[in-house]
Amino acid sequence: MEKKTETTRHRRDKLLDGVIKNFFSPGEIKKFNRDFLSNSRTTGKTSLSKSSLQKNKEIAKQAEIDLLITFAEGKLEKPKYLEFLLQLGQYTVTAGINDHAYYILENIITETKGKADFEKIYADAALATGEMYSSQALWKQCIKYIRISNRIYKKINDLKGLVRSQNLVGAVYLEKGEIIKSRYYFKKGLEAAHTLKDYELMGISEVNIAITFAYQNIYTSSLDYFKKALINFEKIENLKQVANSYNNLGLLYSKINKPQEAIVEYDRCAALARKINFSQMLAVAYNNKAFLLIKLKDFNLAESLAEEALEISNRINSKINIADIYCLKGIIQRNYKNYALAEDYFYTSVRICREIRDDTHEIQAEYELAKLYMEKGQLSESRKHFLIALKYYKKIKARKQIKEIEKLLPSLRKRTSKQKFNC
Repeated sequence: MEKKTETTRHRRDKLLDGVIKNFFSPGEIKKFNRDFLSNSRTTGKTSLSKSSLQKNKEIAKQAEIDLLITFAEGKLEKPKYLEFLLQLGQYTVTAGINDHAYYILENIITETKGKADFEKIYADAALATGEMYSSQALWKQCIKYIRISNRIYKKINDLKGLVRSQNLVGAVYLEKGEIIKSRYYFKKGLEAAHTLKDYELMGISEVNIAITFAYQNIYTSSLDYFKKALINFEKIENLKQVANSYNNLGLLYSKINKPQEAIVEYDRCAALARKINFSQMLAVAYNNKAFLLIKLKDFNLAESLAEEALEISNRINSKINIADIYCLKGIIQRNYKNYALAEDYFYTSVRICREIRDDTHEIQAEYELAKLYMEKGQLSESRKHFLIALKYYKKIKARKQIKEIEKLLPSLRKRTSKQKFNC
């Protein structure tokens, strides 16, 4: 019975377990668990709070990664060791363990820079570093590492690497609100993925194209691409991308007023994200479900999910998520008529978005501010923020939002004039 407890206690998430199994035999894994992890095992019951337990879990995960690196260094030849570090670094990016991700990936870059035998690993490490900075909305650093990877992929004629880097460039443009430019890069990536007959890259490109159509309210095309992507990811059992696809389908169903279908997809996403320790996606799923629950007037559950999402996002330093969650909290407080607190949350969201140059989420907060001021009767302020949002929606050709705001603006002008006349 005790043996069973020990095994259960040290069950790893699937992504990390997959990395380890790629490089070590069952006997070596058993030795690592016995010799390296034995001192970190905890026994007995605990009365720690939920936050303390989570902190202990994070510390244990980081310690396991450190010990894995030490174990691998003594077991693997240099080329295999560098490949191991690369996969481990990519795992830490996904799990949101950013300090370790930076340390591991920079180590690889230092070890492989300028060495002809390791150019592929060097480029892959640079691209993973770009992805890490992208998740934190650090665009300057992100672009720097994408350019490094692009240059090497072109030099060694690695078409697959180029597709991955093009998708990351497209994602950067998407976050900055440049929808048409982002779709151009995603479509280039999809064409190359078809040439390679690579299901993973096809799916990634299809997801990204679908998102651009969703931003423009072209939902039929968006749904078509999302479903194609999910089929491709399921073919190769890419659980990280399957979780992402569930979330995207949830977003789309929410936009086309199919709330029950959306909740099913968000719950599937959250369950899978927890299973594989995909922290960023877990926070996103909680946040998106909370937005939907607001529409369904379930403010208590929405608030609870928002707090969980914020805790995860702060831990992994995901500025994009944090900005989005503050906007969500503003909407909740506006519905409670706590206007001053709602206003603070919206402006906090706007400030963070401006710091990280994220136009897409900034405009969402501007739009919600406009609604707040309209509800408070501050019509000139409402009009000002609606016009900021309208300018952006015209830029990305979001027809639904353009039509909605243009319908409101004349009444705001008339009512504003009338207020001034009465004064």
